[in-house]
Amino acid sequence: MRKSTDNRTRGLPIRVPKLKRRFGYGYRAGRRGTGRLGSAGDRIYRTIVENTGTAFLLMEQDTTIAMVNEEFEKLSGYHRSQVEGRMSWTRLIAEVDVERMLRYHYLRRELPHLAPRNYECRVRVKDGRLRTCFFTVAMIPGSDKSIASITDVTEHREMEQRIRSVRENERRRIGQDLHDDLGAHLVGVEAMAELLQRRLNKEGHPQAQFSAEISALINQATAKTRALGRGLCPVDLDDRGLMSALENLKKNTERAFGVVFTLDLPDDIGIRKHVVATQLYRIVQEAVNNALVHGKAQAIAIGMSTDNGALILAITDDGIGIADDAEQGGGLGLRTMRHRANRIGAEMTVTRRQPKGTLVRCTINPEFLS
Repeated sequence: MRKSTDNRTRGLPIRVPKLKRRFGYGYRAGRRGTGRLGSAGDRIYRTIVENTGTAFLLMEQDTTIAMVNEEFEKLSGYHRSQVEGRMSWTRLIAEVDVERMLRYHYLRRELPHLAPRNYECRVRVKDGRLRTCFFTVAMIPGSDKSIASITDVTEHREMEQRIRSVRENERRRIGQDLHDDLGAHLVGVEAMAELLQRRLNKEGHPQAQFSAEISALINQATAKTRALGRGLCPVDLDDRGLMSALENLKKNTERAFGVVFTLDLPDDIGIRKHVVATQLYRIVQEAVNNALVHGKAQAIAIGMSTDNGALILAITDDGIGIADDAEQGGGLGLRTMRHRANRIGAEMTVTRRQPKGTLVRCTINPEFLS
């Protein structure tokens, strides 16, 4: 399992093997039950959690599930007798999300101000299906136990995806119409205006200069139409669509800012979904903008690689680096990038590099690529 690069845990023992030793990931919890709560505490907890309205988990420091409610049974398919005091919650989390969730579990107990309270991850229910769930997690004051409220948002996310797909298709259609229809029409008008200008110049007509101004305005309208088309549909549908878009971004950025811009892309990225390619491009675009405007970077590098079928996108720069508390802040750019990553089932981390600079890393699992 790869080493996490989350800046919030720099210098902390966050590799999963260490977490396994510390918290008993994979721990056979049958040796311990809910007895630690005590019978009175047990009744109080059960009264509370059965009436929360959402799936509920009470978790020990060693990742043992101490208590669940009826909503959890409905969500997971497990009866409470199968999990309480017997199962680590890590067994319920999709493999690709376990390391991140363990990292949060560790931070919550050691550096609680750095641990996020709300986040999404995928839960594997008893029948093997993956469900997308929204977690709200907090520590119980004066104890090493944490509580989690879990809401299944799978259908909601699927509906969002269908709506986004329709919207992206419409944007692509409008972009193509601007390029292929209106753009081509303006090119024809521009050619006619230039022809008229040449004739007027040849005849020494006093309106020749006015004709030249009209031709220049049409030329500007053609350029604006093409720019609008590229903005609505930056990534073409062919196999090289994303790579071509990134190459254009590199060329335009170098020309406008004079920075060193490096691309390291495979011959075949393996992305067959237009929406995935488009969102990745937008993430890169935002990361590059942040590096230039906020990070004052002089060099930017974009690389793509694969790991067990997953696609890994990395954007690095040599700027001043992201602030240590930026993950907890409300920056619109960072929130937008995370939203785009969530839309395509990707995990994104933004970390400070040493001695300077920022790394944006986005990992997309194979099922979301084709």
